[in-house]
Amino acid sequence: ESGRRRQQGESVGRYEIKIIRKDGSEKWISVTGSSTTIGKRTAGVVSLIDIDDYKHAEAALKASEEKFRSLFDNAVEGVFHTTLHGRLLEVNKAWTRMFRYPSVEVAVNEVTDITHQLYVDPADRTKALYLLKKKGYINEYECRMYRRDKTVFWVVMSARLATLPDGTPCIQGFIANINKRKLAEEVLRESEERFRLLVENAPDGIFVQTNGQFAYINDAAARMFGAQTPAAVIGQPVLDRMHPDYREIVRERIRTLNVERKAVPSTELKYL
Repeated sequence: ESGRRRQQGESVGRYEIKIIRKDGSEKWISVTGSSTTIGKRTAGVVSLIDIDDYKHAEAALKASEEKFRSLFDNAVEGVFHTTLHGRLLEVNKAWTRMFRYPSVEVAVNEVTDITHQLYVDPADRTKALYLLKKKGYINEYECRMYRRDKTVFWVVMSARLATLPDGTPCIQGFIANINKRKLAEEVLRESEERFRLLVENAPDGIFVQTNGQFAYINDAAARMFGAQTPAAVIGQPVLDRMHPDYREIVRERIRTLNVERKAVPSTELKYL
């Protein structure tokens, strides 16, 4: 059809077709042609270029891009591309769910100032940019961010400096919601603080030993051992504070605790 149109004087240009070779295999070629005459007969001058390798490479590239797009769209973590100046260029669906935007398009259109729209503390973005420019990447960077509805949550992100096809610098990265983890850490910290206050202010002497040495004692235990401060006892062997008549008993109790990992019953003994 292209040859017929060309011989009728139309401009056909270049086109790509498959040919069948003598052995039955297929090959891609690029065809260009022009009309001429041989004697009084209309003829075509046709140029054929083998583009089989190019077409295979093109197909491989398309498959690779489709695979990347699938990974990008379906990643569990949020994936983002931004400009250095703070405009959102591209995000995946996980990002939109995390920040509660209805769609990727809405997020890209609305987020034009990441520093003030997303960061609870703008100084966190300033610090992230400083680290990116200094090292070229950031890993496990934690900060608080705003969702679209202005609720606050904790995130951790890793990112690197990259360039867009036109050479413009950009930031590519991953982001994950760690709000539950941070809340759990806060609850744990508060629990440990309550436990510490309880132990430190207990009227009974309490100590922790590791490898037969004092690793921690509270103020009451320090007073019982005649020390000015708990620090004066930390690191000393427990047996040194036991009366010689009771050292074998205490040595066996420590072995039961440390080696067999069993509790020991209450007992009475003398200490120094």
